[in-house]
Amino acid sequence: MRKPVFWLIALTFQILLILWLLSLTTHSSNRTSSKNFGLTLPVSITKLPLVSAEGPAHPMNFLEEELFFQGVAKAKKERERLPYLVAGGVVPHHLLPTEIIARFFQKISFQKPKTVVLLGPNHLESGSYPVLTSRYLWETPFGRVEPEEEVVEALVNQSQAKIDEEVLANEHSVAGLMPFLKYYLPGSKVVPLVLSNKMSLTEVEGLVKSLQEWLNLETVIIASVDFSHYLTSSEAREKDEVSLAAVKSFNYPKIFTLNSEYLDSPSSIATLLMLMQRQETTNLEIFDHINSGEMLKDDSVPTTSYFSIAYY
Repeated sequence: MRKPVFWLIALTFQILLILWLLSLTTHSSNRTSSKNFGLTLPVSITKLPLVSAEGPAHPMNFLEEELFFQGVAKAKKERERLPYLVAGGVVPHHLLPTEIIARFFQKISFQKPKTVVLLGPNHLESGSYPVLTSRYLWETPFGRVEPEEEVVEALVNQSQAKIDEEVLANEHSVAGLMPFLKYYLPGSKVVPLVLSNKMSLTEVEGLVKSLQEWLNLETVIIASVDFSHYLTSSEAREKDEVSLAAVKSFNYPKIFTLNSEYLDSPSSIATLLMLMQRQETTNLEIFDHINSGEMLKDDSVPTTSYFSIAYY
């Protein structure tokens, strides 16, 4: 009887050793990052969803804790309540300007929206549909963000979106904002939508028609969009003026001609603007406008520019 027992012990030890080595590898891969315009951004990582009694949840693929809490600390210095309800807005998704992201979410935290529709670009054009979404929860250090299942299912049933959990988990334009959403809006549910840059104006109008049914005073539409890319700081400012003029005038034909030198998701911006027009909340306030070159005080580096805008 000793020999089988010995082999059982040896096999158990080998299995435990393999699991330990795998955990080290996973930890190492999670810290992998790429340098981007003076900002350390996690690369796209596919990890298995976390499963609990609440259901499967996307892991935290994009979180820079030091930057996050620095942004939160800076935003706390400006805790003024807005004299209006925010119906929609624009925020960056790069993690360098965490103060800008935190300040936007802090400003809308007073109105405690029940639902946040989060629009963002499909950077890698992954998946097989113009609009992708998720039924999963989202893991954050502050608890899990729940999906607004009724809206997600309605969009899927109306063929306006398709479920793609892998793409959503690895798209930082939505996944990277989940910690901010949970920190500032702990009671809000999310409708995460990743939009292809190949969408036509007609396709955007179809999505808007479906989303319009869910607009109310307890819903906020947020376009997670970065603006000019790869330019010097002064060049970025010039491009941003062109983009802002198109946004302010709701010039959709112009918006759909803008490439990454201007902004990274014309379809997200167009969806937001159309929804703001539908509910007659077209007044805007620009909270912030800056680029990474200005933040780093270096005009020679390739930059990304950022807007934070509220519509009411």
